[in-house]
Amino acid sequence: AIPVCYTEALGAAVKISIGGLAGGHSGADVHRGRANANKLMGRVLLSLSKELDFNLCAIEGGSKDNAIPRECVAVVCGQDLSNLSAKADKLKIALTAELCAQDAGFFLQCEEIKLPNTCMDQDSTKRVICAMATVASGVLAMSNHIEGLVEYSRNLGIIRTAEDCVHLTLSSRSAIESQLDASIDELDALAALCGASTRHHSRYPGWSYAKQSPIREEYLAAYA
Repeated sequence: AIPVCYTEALGAAVKISIGGLAGGHSGADVHRGRANANKLMGRVLLSLSKELDFNLCAIEGGSKDNAIPRECVAVVCGQDLSNLSAKADKLKIALTAELCAQDAGFFLQCEEIKLPNTCMDQDSTKRVICAMATVASGVLAMSNHIEGLVEYSRNLGIIRTAEDCVHLTLSSRSAIESQLDASIDELDALAALCGASTRHHSRYPGWSYAKQSPIREEYLAAYA
C-alpha cells in the first residue's frame, strides 16, 4: 500500500484507458508474452510525466492477483494537458509494435472528463508511478534443468485507489523457496523506497526439481 495525500484538483482532467489485451492466468500463461495492462500503464504514465506536469487523481486495473490484467484506467489532471492525447498516440504506436499477436486488440485512448474535486499531490503521484513502472512483473527466470519451464515469475495483478492509499497486489511464483524469499525482500525494498508498506500472505510453496527422485521412477513405471 502506497500512502497518498490529496490536494485540490486544478485545470483539466483526462481519463487514460488501456484495454483489449488477452490477459490469462499468471501461472499457466505467463510464458506466452502477453502484456500486463497495469505495467503498460506504469510505463505510459512515467513517459508522459517526463514531458507533462500532471497529478494522478485515481487509478484502477486488474481484477485478480493471479490473472494477467487486461485493462487499466488512470485519471490525471493538470493545467496544460492539451498535448497529452498526441503524446499518448505516439506511445500507442510504439507499444503496439512490441506486443504479441494475442494482444492484437490493444488500445490506448484518452478522454477529457469532468474535473474531480481532489487529486494526489505531486509527491504521491511520483511514488505511485515509480512503483508501477519499476516493479518486476512477468517471467523472471527459466529453469536450468527443464527446458521451457518458467521457474520464477511475478504478476502485478491489481491496482486500486483507496481513500488514503493506492494498493498494488502482486502474486509471486517459484519452484525454489529461496527465490520466493528473495521476491519478498525485493518487494519490501521497493516499498521502502516508495514510502509504502507491504503485507505478504497466501504464499505458493516451492517445488524444486529433483535430479534423483525414487517416487518419480515409481510413478513412471506405474504409468507405463
